[in-house]
Amino acid sequence: MAFKLGTEEAAGKKNWLSLRTGRLCLTANEELPGYKPAYTENKAGEKTHFFAKEFDSVVAYVDDMRWHVKEFDNGAKTSGWNISLDTGNPETSFMFTISDKERPFNRLMSALASCDFTQPIKFVGFKGRDGNKVLLVYQDDTPGAKPVPPKYQERWLSQDLIKKLKAKQPLSDDERQRLAYDNEGKVMPRMTYDDTTGELSETGYPYITQTADDKWSTTAWTAFLKEKMEQDVIPAIKAAAAQRLKEGAKHLATGTAKSSPADPYGDFPEGPAEPEDDVIPF
Repeated sequence: MAFKLGTEEAAGKKNWLSLRTGRLCLTANEELPGYKPAYTENKAGEKTHFFAKEFDSVVAYVDDMRWHVKEFDNGAKTSGWNISLDTGNPETSFMFTISDKERPFNRLMSALASCDFTQPIKFVGFKGRDGNKVLLVYQDDTPGAKPVPPKYQERWLSQDLIKKLKAKQPLSDDERQRLAYDNEGKVMPRMTYDDTTGELSETGYPYITQTADDKWSTTAWTAFLKEKMEQDVIPAIKAAAAQRLKEGAKHLATGTAKSSPADPYGDFPEGPAEPEDDVIPF
């Protein structure tokens, strides 16, 4: 079932949309019509106050997707995706920005890899039961429809599992399900990412790996998904946008949902994500 057309007044120009409050929102440093006081808090307990206009959902065509890196005066950097959302109306079109420090970052990429960009997409953002941000995408407006599933499966490789594999010890059914296998049924080794060269190894699986200090590294997983965006998703987005422009297709406007669905992904199997600092749109 196609999404029902709707309109929502916004601030004009290209509106910067983010998950800064946990929901899809526009933000400003001064109070504007429809905006309410909000704040974020970083790991040090420092609060940043601003005004936000929140949306239950946004329905649009994905028109473009670009990687962006912002450098600050203190030498810090933030990076992530700028995603252009075309609603067919300049007054209600958005540039959605999501940082690689945000919890939904990787799962959004994996879901986008399953999307048909010739069709509109509904984005729904909210805070889950654990207080962490959740971002879901839909391409079916039928009541009870499920969000677009991730194309690539997260696989978590703990230190205990690594030790068992090295020692060639028997594995439980749960441990075997955490692993990826090749066409011959053999366990795929870990893919590695070189921070110096920015290169991801060509063979293996990009496991989310527990390090020796018991933290979880998503470096290879993130690099793998980013590569899939560049190789497959962005070309598909541009091809669909070019076809719409050629055909003069009728575009959608933003829509709103009445409630936030439960997080179908659940919590991370190996514990919650680390707290994240204040997200600064770029």
